[in-house]
Amino acid sequence: MRRDKIPDWNEAVAVPVEPVLDLHTFDPRELKPLLEDYLEEAHERGWSQVLIIHGKGRGVLRHRVRALLARHPRVAAYHDAPPTLGSWGATLVHLNVDKDGNIQDPATGKFFYNLDGPLGPSAWLWLGVGVVLGVALGAVWWWLR
Repeated sequence: MRRDKIPDWNEAVAVPVEPVLDLHTFDPRELKPLLEDYLEEAHERGWSQVLIIHGKGRGVLRHRVRALLARHPRVAAYHDAPPTLGSWGATLVHLNVDKDGNIQDPATGKFFYNLDGPLGPSAWLWLGVGVVLGVALGAVWWWLR
């Protein structure tokens, strides 16, 4: 084999994104960034549910996957897949997205609106700081008059 034909194993490889993610081919140390990127991509594509195959084994990977899902803002619910899709060797994840990118609270069904609009989240933070300072200065003025 010629030297210029040897692949660079450190180079990133594009993985096609599908509604099913099989974790058998990934390094367990890469689970957190992989799952976060995958769920964000699923959200951008507007998918309402995805299937994550972690295998049955001793349940270590299943536990780690579900711990990450429990804290992810795009996840409405998750549970064992139906028997035809892998049973307890896979987790069916329901995403809480709508077409505008708003996040739905699974408990109440209400949407939290996307604040990453033209102003961006930092602008909303500064707006909040400005309101608090305005109220504080108004209270001081009222007290001093």
